[in-house]
Amino acid sequence: MSAEPAYRYAVNPPWGDLPCVNAIVGTRLALDYHVSSYETSLTLKSIPRGVATYATPRTRHRVDARSVLVLNEGQRYSLDIDAADRAATLCLFFEPGFVEGVARAMRAGGDGVLEAGGYEARRAFGVCERLHAKEGALAHVLARLEAGMAAVPGEAWLEARAFDVARAMVLLDARDRDRIRAMPGLRPSTREEVYRRLHWARDYLDASLAEPLTVARLARVACMSPYHFHHLFRRAFGETPMQRVQRLRLAMAAELLVHSDRSVTRICGDVGFESLGSFGALFRRRFGASPGAFRRKRRIEEGAAPSRG
Repeated sequence: MSAEPAYRYAVNPPWGDLPCVNAIVGTRLALDYHVSSYETSLTLKSIPRGVATYATPRTRHRVDARSVLVLNEGQRYSLDIDAADRAATLCLFFEPGFVEGVARAMRAGGDGVLEAGGYEARRAFGVCERLHAKEGALAHVLARLEAGMAAVPGEAWLEARAFDVARAMVLLDARDRDRIRAMPGLRPSTREEVYRRLHWARDYLDASLAEPLTVARLARVACMSPYHFHHLFRRAFGETPMQRVQRLRLAMAAELLVHSDRSVTRICGDVGFESLGSFGALFRRRFGASPGAFRRKRRIEEGAAPSRG
C-alpha cells in the first residue's frame, strides 16, 4: 500500500508555487487588477467584498460576496477587478490529489449524499464550473478562514481549513450530480453536458447584463440552437433567458438607485436598457414606483447615502 502524499500548505505563496501546494490567496485591492490566461490548479474563488469577473474560453462568471466559483485543474481563466469596487479576494488553490483524497474518504465513510451521487473516486476530481451560492456550511467555513487570515495562521490551522473547504466542494459536486440525474426528458448520456452548457449560459448572462443580450447570443454560449436553449433553460431554471435578464437588470437598477449617485438616465444605460421610457415602465411595474420616487423613498427608509459613482 502506497503512503499518502505529504501535502504542503501556504498563505499567499509566489504564483509559480500554486500548482504544487494547497494555498490560500487573500488580497485587498485598491487598484484595477487583471490576470490574463492563467492555467490553474483546482481552485475555489471567493470575493468577500466587491466584484470580480472571471472569464474562461467558454464563458464568464461574475463573483461577488454572495457567490463562489470552482474551476477545474487545467482551466485557463482571465480575471478583471475594477478599483471602484474596492474588492477583496479570498481564493484557495489545491494541490493535485488533495480533494480527490477527501472525496475518497467521505465516500468510504458512508456519506449518504455521496453514495446517492455515485461519485467515482478513481477519477480526477472535477466539477461543473459554475457559480454556487455562498451559503450554509460553505459560508461558515469561508468566514472562519477570512477571520483567521488576520493573524499569522500556522500549518495545522491551514490544513484544517483546507480540509473544510475541500469537503464543502465535494458536497457541491454531489448536489450537482443529484440535480443532473433529476433532469427530466433527457437521455442519461446527455444530461451532464446539457446541465454544464446551461450554466455556462446562465453565468454569462449574469456577468453581462450591461451588454446587449439575446436568446441567440446566449444559445451560442451554450452551443445549442436557440429553440432548444430557450426550452431547456426555462425547464431548468423556471424562467426564460430574457425573463431572467429583465429581472436581474431591474434588481441591479434598484441597488444603484439607492447606493449610488448616478442619474436615472445613466443607470438605465448602465444596466443594459436602451430606452428610458421602457425602463421606467418596467421599473414601475416591478417596484410600484418610478425610479426617482423609489430612490427617494428607499433612502429615507434606510438612511442611505450614495456610496459610489
